Amino acid sequence: MNRGYECGVFDREKACVLDKADLSRKGSVDAPIRHLVEAINAHPHYYTTSSCSGRSVVLCEEKGQRKKGCHWLLVSHDPITIENLTGVCTEYGCVVEGEQDVEDGYTFLKFEPFVLHVMCRGLEHAQAMLQASVGAGFRNSGISCGRKGKVMLAVRASLSLEVPLCHGRQLLVTKEYLVHLVKLCNSKFLENSLRIDRFYEQLKALKSEEKIAVSTNHPSCNKPRSKAKRENVQSKDEELSPHRTSRVDISNSDEQLLCFGSLFEPDSHN
Repeated sequence: MNRGYECGVFDREKACVLDKADLSRKGSVDAPIRHLVEAINAHPHYYTTSSCSGRSVVLCEEKGQRKKGCHWLLVSHDPITIENLTGVCTEYGCVVEGEQDVEDGYTFLKFEPFVLHVMCRGLEHAQAMLQASVGAGFRNSGISCGRKGKVMLAVRASLSLEVPLCHGRQLLVTKEYLVHLVKLCNSKFLENSLRIDRFYEQLKALKSEEKIAVSTNHPSCNKPRSKAKRENVQSKDEELSPHRTSRVDISNSDEQLLCFGSLFEPDSHN
């Protein structure tokens, strides 16, 4: 039996999560992936729990602490310039406001690629989206299954970069090397953006041959159909060409098939 939620639980948790305020540092979904996140959340079998379109970061440690004691000197979800780096890293080390003790800490330049966490109604739904993510180039993606039937998909790539720039007040690299790092970060940013676009196209391309089975216990499947009506619907579906696949296709009395196609139309994010 496929792992997944009990009837109704997934829908209640989805509504609760999507109604909550965004607790991220930015407080909103990144603009480059807003259309993707909205399209996934519009699908009845998925909802997103966290996301980042990809970013370049310069952060300075305080006494060896990486999270609680660090100072965020630069955060950019767009390509960066050499002026961005020289503005926070000088020949005297990192530029930190105030009297914080950074003498024993390192300043790092990091590129963090696109990441997306999606809660899925069942294992079969997670597998369908996993196939799309891997096909788009996010080969570090994976599925985790919880004890209570929760199934989560993590979409990740191996485009990360982390380079020390300063130690305390001392710059460790030359300006020429900073220029090289800017080019490297921006090349990773471009590849990251291309993979996001491919992922979106992969989701749109999930047609009838990659449909996802939905139990008739789902709220959208509760209305009974007569045998004559089912046969009439099935005969009409058979007349459709492959390029006109309907969003809902009833194949028998026990399951309803739902595909991604109609939820990922080219203009769905406008």
